[in-house]
Amino acid sequence: MTQLVEKQAAQIEKQTLQIEKLEKRVNELERQLGQNSNNSSKPPSSDGLRKPTNLRQSGGKKGAPKGHDGHTLRLSPSPLILFIACPIACLITVEAWVFIPSLEMIFTLG
Repeated sequence: MTQLVEKQAAQIEKQTLQIEKLEKRVNELERQLGQNSNNSSKPPSSDGLRKPTNLRQSGGKKGAPKGHDGHTLRLSPSPLILFIACPIACLITVEAWVFIPSLEMIFTLG
């Protein structure tokens, strides 16, 4: 009976040492897993495909402040030059357009 108890005590001691060794290994691997380029000397390319968290806070309204007078570009009531832009294919039908004699027509080929 005492031999059995001694054998079991030796086995428990061996298992305890194995558990301690494995716990140290798990702790080391968890520490390595927590490393990235921000908290170690690793390059950013080793961080993997996970997107970095954005540290900037969104906020603030966009655009001009309240009460600001806007400026809008108005159309001229009597333009001096009329620009007509059309692809080359539409120039075939130019004869069908109605020309206004008082305006100079300039064609830009696109």
